[in-house]
Amino acid sequence: MLIVGGSRGLGLEVSKYFIGKVERLWCVSRTKSLFGAWIQADIASKKGLEAISDSLKDVPIDTIIYAGGTWEVGAFTNAYRFQAGAEEDIDRVLAVNLAGPIKLVRRLLPNLIQSGDPRFIVIGALSGLDNNATREVANSASKYGLRGMAQALRLEVPRLAVTVVNPGNIATAEVEDDILTGKFPKQVPIPVADFLSVIDFVLSVSPASVVSEINLAQRLS
Repeated sequence: MLIVGGSRGLGLEVSKYFIGKVERLWCVSRTKSLFGAWIQADIASKKGLEAISDSLKDVPIDTIIYAGGTWEVGAFTNAYRFQAGAEEDIDRVLAVNLAGPIKLVRRLLPNLIQSGDPRFIVIGALSGLDNNATREVANSASKYGLRGMAQALRLEVPRLAVTVVNPGNIATAEVEDDILTGKFPKQVPIPVADFLSVIDFVLSVSPASVVSEINLAQRLS
């Protein structure tokens, strides 16, 4: 299993959960991962993508979980202003959230197709659903784009099971801190265990099936 964004947030929770449950685990991130074999790489750069493919060479991979993600400066706060943001900010969000997974899976297809049941799971967001965007233009566009990528990739590479998981706010350490400090409104985030159950389900279906998309929303109080 290869986890992108394995050093923090959802990626950290996934890597912590699967260490010891899979034969080999690699984690890609810019800062050191606590679990698995660490591949230091910036997914938004050609050099980073090359570092990943060079590290893996021709090793078979059963599953890639793309949990890497970023958003605009001031995102999800009153400080966010689309028109005032830098164009470089837009480039960075699209490079990490959308171009990154597309370029990565293209490079690692030779590794994936060696598996008897190759799977590619990308973490989207509820903001990527139809008529459900948030104000963050580049981030919402990138999450919406992941769904199109997945649909096209299933047609282009039928052997590869591609799944998009669109969650609401998961109770990672970062989200809990944002709620505590007032960056996010008071709310009950989705337990990490619920999110991990979704990943387990996606991986549990037989090679005859593919879970194309799952939305995991917070229950309204």
